[in-house]
Amino acid sequence: MRICYLCHRVPFPPDKGDKIRSFHQVEFLARRHQLDLFTFVDDAADLAHVAALGRLVRRLHVERLRPLPARFWSLRALLRGEALSVAYFRQRRLRAALCRAFASESYDLAVAFSSAMAPYLDGWDGPRALDFVDIDSAKWLAYAEQLGRTPLGWLYRREGRALRRLEGDLAERAELTVVCSLREEEELRSFCAPRHAVTVPNGTDVECFSPGVSPFPPFDLVFTGAMDYRANADAVLWFAREVLPLVRKERPAARFIIVGSNPLPAVQGLGRIPGVEVTGRVADVCPYLRAAAVAVAPLRVARGIQNKVLEALACGTPVVATRAALGGIGEARGVLVCESPEEQAAAVLRLLADPARRAALGAEGRAFVVEHFRWEVRLEELDQLLCAAAVR
Repeated sequence: MRICYLCHRVPFPPDKGDKIRSFHQVEFLARRHQLDLFTFVDDAADLAHVAALGRLVRRLHVERLRPLPARFWSLRALLRGEALSVAYFRQRRLRAALCRAFASESYDLAVAFSSAMAPYLDGWDGPRALDFVDIDSAKWLAYAEQLGRTPLGWLYRREGRALRRLEGDLAERAELTVVCSLREEEELRSFCAPRHAVTVPNGTDVECFSPGVSPFPPFDLVFTGAMDYRANADAVLWFAREVLPLVRKERPAARFIIVGSNPLPAVQGLGRIPGVEVTGRVADVCPYLRAAAVAVAPLRVARGIQNKVLEALACGTPVVATRAALGGIGEARGVLVCESPEEQAAAVLRLLADPARRAALGAEGRAFVVEHFRWEVRLEELDQLLCAAAVR
């Protein structure tokens, strides 16, 4: 097939949730089909990787998205009743490039990764497939619920409702709509009647994320994830302030390592708390996962599949997580599910005190990911679905 693939962030390197999923899709589909990729760069550091990405695909078109002007223009959406997150990614140069491609190329299918990119397909009259990944409207509505009747809560509630209208319209018109978990599919069906919606979960590179020897001295607790993402920042702030003191009361030497790019100022400030280290961007999270006794995923708001949980389990590291963090994964082995600070601290302390229990849970978690979350299986499923959508 000849595929036109759109995504809102250059999918390389695969170092955060959405980029991991889009990279594996692009890399796999480009081996099977002729794939043209249209995308944005919103982080100057990613410009260094554009050439490597270009070697994977037949054609690559990249536009620079500058966050400050994009935020300014997205505010106009307030007056139009549109979703701000969709307006943020609206750009004339990319639309013009796509119009030229649609006019000159005989694509069999157009694929939009995320609801923010789907409006670019308005100029395309052929079959289309959407990968919403998560139902973003649910995430914004959850943020609004958390913030209550505050100005920011009002803004997030408005964003969630605007996105919900858009997601419903898009899903009812597309030949195929893909989401990453059954929970997301149920959410989508709760507010619209999608033409054809299916679940294709994320996978994990189980060769890369595997048990092994770390070059770092062993430490106790680790959290991995992009630290400019609200849900991740909220999780580590809560854990460092509410859970870690309870752990250190029993184990004063316990260390909590926060690993992830672009930490917000509030997250950076956690480094002043005894026992907390904030690394910022690292070349590879695997050594940190292997060196940790326990990985924590104390997310209070979460959508989709948490790659951080799968990657830790694949490395043989047991996980202490909230139910929200497991919403897209289901009943995972190798995980202790806890909610309150007291429950989380108690679970962490039990694991720290019992190396044999940690090893057993780690082995169970590794086996679970290898059995259920290998990328090869998931991408084969996606390829079959896209081929069917192209002729539907």
